[in-house]
Amino acid sequence: MKKNINFPHVFFMPTTGCMAKCIYCFAPVSAEKMNDATLKKTINWIKTSADLFYKENYGEFDEKKPPFFRFTYHGGEPLLMGKKFIKESLELLDSMEIPFRKHLSIQSNLWLLDQEYCEMFKRYEVNVGTSLDGPEELTDIQRGKGYFQKTMNGIDLLRKNGIPVSCICTFTKNNAPYFEKVYKFFEKENLNFKFFMVQPTMDKEIDSRLYLTYEEQSELVINLLDYYLLNPGKIKVPTLDILGLSLTTRMSGGFVQGGCIGKQLAIGSDGGIYNCQLFVGHEKYKWGSVYDTDSLQDMHSKPGWKEFQNWQSNLKHICRDCSYGDICQGGCIYNSIMADGETLDLNKKDPHCGAYRKAMDRVNILQEQAMALSEPDCSSLLADCSAEELAETESFRRLLKAFWKNRSSL
Repeated sequence: MKKNINFPHVFFMPTTGCMAKCIYCFAPVSAEKMNDATLKKTINWIKTSADLFYKENYGEFDEKKPPFFRFTYHGGEPLLMGKKFIKESLELLDSMEIPFRKHLSIQSNLWLLDQEYCEMFKRYEVNVGTSLDGPEELTDIQRGKGYFQKTMNGIDLLRKNGIPVSCICTFTKNNAPYFEKVYKFFEKENLNFKFFMVQPTMDKEIDSRLYLTYEEQSELVINLLDYYLLNPGKIKVPTLDILGLSLTTRMSGGFVQGGCIGKQLAIGSDGGIYNCQLFVGHEKYKWGSVYDTDSLQDMHSKPGWKEFQNWQSNLKHICRDCSYGDICQGGCIYNSIMADGETLDLNKKDPHCGAYRKAMDRVNILQEQAMALSEPDCSSLLADCSAEELAETESFRRLLKAFWKNRSSL
């Protein structure tokens, strides 16, 4: 059977500068921008890495479904790079001949969006994401007065141009108590949304009163999951969809973080390479650079990469007796580091472990209850579903909807 294997997701951060003032932003305070030479070096490095990756894994791919190459403009605010840089980078990516299905996206607050950018995104099929934390009063208290309206103006412009847009929502103690209000906002605006919890940062002081305890995190996720399944309307919440499939696929993602090392990488303005966006700009955790490595495969010999790999391998062993250990694999290495005074301890797992377990316990119960439905309970809903489709997100939601419809007590 062919494997579902993809090149690591590239998060491209040509600047960490931003004009917004989000109170929990993780990006370093820096307005440095990537120059043209580093851009070209980066694209060449990616192409070499992708070609080698394909050769190394040739024979493992499904010929009918070539592997994905995912590339996301991130930041900071990537549109601060200006139209010339964005256009040049898109042209370079478009001309890069690799045996992958390209999936390009950008995460932006949309304040600088205009018609020219819209035409550019349509031409190169760039998926657009933005960030809102709920309705105006909840978003502006966390992201700064006026943020909400500026971003909504950008969403309106995208829609006028027929460009779909989705959102990221960050939960803190400010908006978590109003999770239902937040959900209804996104539903009203027909916006799919992922969500994350506020996290500590490496070089900024964040008001500790914003942080949710692990009990509050798991309670929030369980409440959102229940509300989502009881109200399967027109929007999707990928964070919950992935969580719902975590036990079936035995993969982390969504709320449950972990197992990401080797599946993604982030490239900063100077060409530095890191595990993810949260580490960009912090030399201590740099894996290498597009200037001191010839490819991703060459970078695997670097001490920083090996140290991260050793942490994940060690945590797999430490967590081997946990029924979810193969899913989260010790959790998020960034969370582990930040919980230990910004020090990497090979024996220190993600302190969010308790919240992950409670969320997965809930999914486990829901799956068992849904799959135990009798034939009359859900035959009409499942009549056209194949065995493979039952593993799909929408089918899982339909199963659970049928459960709640026919079982009044949970």
